[in-house]
Amino acid sequence: MVQKNWTATHAERIDTFLRRELPIVLNCPVSNSKIRRFLMAGSVYINGRQCRIPAFELKKGSSIQVSIDEQKLFLKRNLTT
Repeated sequence: MVQKNWTATHAERIDTFLRRELPIVLNCPVSNSKIRRFLMAGSVYINGRQCRIPAFELKKGSSIQVSIDEQKLFLKRNLTT
């Protein structure tokens, strides 16, 4: 599990922020749907409070904490019919 902390340098949506920062931390591309699932799973905290809203607007100076379980994030679901 990877723990990462950031401080927002300007106002923007949390999903936009993660779309830019997560690929750098994980060293691989991350799809928009994975970012949305990541937020909905409750792995993101802003100023110490859990955030599950992709459209949440960060303010300059906001503290962002993320716990990334790479195995769960990149788990391929086996869809058999």
